[in-house]
Amino acid sequence: MNPYSSKEYNHRPRWVSYYYQYQSIFNLNAQSVLEVGIGNGLATKVLRDNNVKVITLDNNPETNPDVVGDVLHLPFEDDAFDVVAGFEILEHLPFSSFAAALGEMKRVAKKNVFISVPDHAKSLLRVTFKIPWMKEKGIQIRIPAVNNKKYWTPCGHFWEMGNIDFPFRKVAKEIEKSGLKIASSFIPNESAWTRYFILEK
Repeated sequence: MNPYSSKEYNHRPRWVSYYYQYQSIFNLNAQSVLEVGIGNGLATKVLRDNNVKVITLDNNPETNPDVVGDVLHLPFEDDAFDVVAGFEILEHLPFSSFAAALGEMKRVAKKNVFISVPDHAKSLLRVTFKIPWMKEKGIQIRIPAVNNKKYWTPCGHFWEMGNIDFPFRKVAKEIEKSGLKIASSFIPNESAWTRYFILEK
């Protein structure tokens, strides 16, 4: 069985993360998407059901991607996709390879690269409120985790945001090094262990 389909992996915050994956791509008006790291394929299915052309790539043939390949050497032409997405994959590379992987994703994207990475900063407070005729708003107060390496090794992670060694500014600097700009970054209250970056060329 695909490990990304297990009930342990697909806890409630994970289901929330799928919503932000496909909804953000809809908001970018993408007609073609490269998804690096196929996971359980749920986001891909929703996108395809809504007439978005999605090509999946993974280095593990057992996940049955469209293309078996490496994010550091994507086998596609420049500007081949409207959006190149990678959810919870880049932490599986050494941090020294982060900018290079983003640079390769940038090369094959026409405009946007959309990624998520784990963020295990500790939430002191999370509040969501809704006022009539206004969008729902979320507020969080977070502090860095002094040592969260217990999250890394079992999942094959080399690094995670939220640790005192990987603050936002350090990750943002590597994004800048790749030649991409941060259009937006957010952590949903309902899935407070995942940080999203919508990046643009």
